Amino acid sequence: MIVAVMAISPLAAHEVANVARAINADTTSTIRIIQSPLLERLSDCIESYTEPVVEIEQNDIADSENGMQTRVAGYRVQVFSDNNQRTAKGEARSKEKQLRGAFPDFGTYVVYNSPFWRLKVGDFRTQHEAEAAADEIKSRFPSFAREVRVVRDRVNVRR
Repeated sequence: MIVAVMAISPLAAHEVANVARAINADTTSTIRIIQSPLLERLSDCIESYTEPVVEIEQNDIADSENGMQTRVAGYRVQVFSDNNQRTAKGEARSKEKQLRGAFPDFGTYVVYNSPFWRLKVGDFRTQHEAEAAADEIKSRFPSFAREVRVVRDRVNVRR
């Protein structure tokens, strides 16, 4: 599982603390911190994790285990979004497992952007591709249909 932590604007101290708590609570995930200033602020708050995978992205190019990836404007299917501190993280992870089992070719992304936990699926270049995937998800998981929507995002594309 990959948890991407990104921030467009500087995070307030309480937001950094929330992100650090989320990271510290999960010892099984790979944590990717995309911005070096965020990494610097979080490094004092993160208690421990064995062999952290920290990826600092520069100029929208990231090294991955399988080669180079470029992040470009595209679309993802948002399947879940909630800000309930007690249940949102677990529910996002539960839905992620279900989706990964049904659609192994779609990338899944559980993202915490204070105060919301979100689950997004796929790396689609066009809105049409994302809408087709959203329709597949809705037909396979009717209980998710109310929350399924296509959103603009930065997506991974192989180079």
